[in-house]
Amino acid sequence: MKHASGWTLARIGKTVLTLVAAAMGAAVLTNSSCNLTNKAPTVPVISGPSSGVVGVAVTFKATATDPDGDSVAFGFDWSDSSGPTWTSFVASGETLSVSRTFTDSGTFTVRVKAKDAKGKASDWCSPESLHVINIVRDYPDSVYAEIAIADGGRAGAITPDGEYLYVATGLNAPWEVTPIRLADRSALPPVTFSDYPNDVASSVDGSHVYVSLRDAHKVAAIRTADNVIDREVTVVGTPQHMATTPDGNLLLVTETDPDRVMFLRVSDLAGVDSVAAGYLPIRIIADQLGTYAYASSYNGIQVLDIASHRLIDSLTAVQSPTRFGLSRDGRFLYAANQADSGFAVVRLSDRTVQNRVNMHTPQIGAFAATPSDDYLMFSYYRGIQYVDTRAYAVVDSLVNPAESWRALVMHPTADTMYMVGWNKVYIIGPRQ
Repeated sequence: MKHASGWTLARIGKTVLTLVAAAMGAAVLTNSSCNLTNKAPTVPVISGPSSGVVGVAVTFKATATDPDGDSVAFGFDWSDSSGPTWTSFVASGETLSVSRTFTDSGTFTVRVKAKDAKGKASDWCSPESLHVINIVRDYPDSVYAEIAIADGGRAGAITPDGEYLYVATGLNAPWEVTPIRLADRSALPPVTFSDYPNDVASSVDGSHVYVSLRDAHKVAAIRTADNVIDREVTVVGTPQHMATTPDGNLLLVTETDPDRVMFLRVSDLAGVDSVAAGYLPIRIIADQLGTYAYASSYNGIQVLDIASHRLIDSLTAVQSPTRFGLSRDGRFLYAANQADSGFAVVRLSDRTVQNRVNMHTPQIGAFAATPSDDYLMFSYYRGIQYVDTRAYAVVDSLVNPAESWRALVMHPTADTMYMVGWNKVYIIGPRQ
């Protein structure tokens, strides 16, 4: 059918479709124009600490504003192997906190960028806005100095003020205990003995250092003010290792033949009491509260009540423990013998073995713990292992193929550890 004006219905329909298509195209163009005008968020402002510790979370904060009021997310680049990570979206102008746990030590440069909900991203923060953080380990794991000593290094004790380390040396004459001034790492003139010094222990007030002279059957006291022997007593048996009680009143000494623990009065080294302590007691530790002492023997760990001078328990689940350590909070005891390839963890609240840790490392020499008790260090033949006590897993090691460690002595500040070797003392601090 033809319209009076000459238009056909088909032509009218085609025109309508053309107009509709044009309108739709205009709408698409309009929307495209909107996308083109979406503005990126501002470059974020980042803040956070300048230092941290391996394995401990640190918190960073970032803020960015979107000109269109869109929500924003943040992308953090940690300058390690993990690659950038993006956060969830927050309102424009809102500060977002992000926690990060670094698994290695070093200096890390943290940068951040922002993107809005439509995907428009800012630039990375400018070079002057980069955040630098230095991550260190909170345990000493790097040898940074050595001090020469006489051959036969065996034991060490540090004074409570942290100023001097006394080291027992000598398998043959001369038998010596050498004071080392730690401020300048100087070995002072040694104190000479007529026999073999087996162990050293400091008094609580730092006025004396005690020495067990194993083959001479004596215990001696060195006055630290002038490094003169001012007390010496003869004992019946063979003195082995020593521990002072936290109140400073008693010196506990393991003795063999007879097998016992002696209670000596610190003021004059006079014998106060003695108690049988299993077969061949060797090492001894007193807890920080001064309530109990623990002595190793070949038939288990002997538990002594310090106040009553009595043997109150024997932990036979740990056989022949020759090496000992205590957590710094006094909750756990670590024990190993020379044949072990690991150690036992004894929970002292109920004196039960909570864990047995197999480190495939024989001949453990000594134990030490960090202030937080998060890490346990133990020496062994040719090195040190570091154990995370939260999982009882090895997280680090320090190997010295030319040396076997004989003693671990922690500085009172707990940021430095001293390792007594055959003819050197190794000073170990946190790896930077």
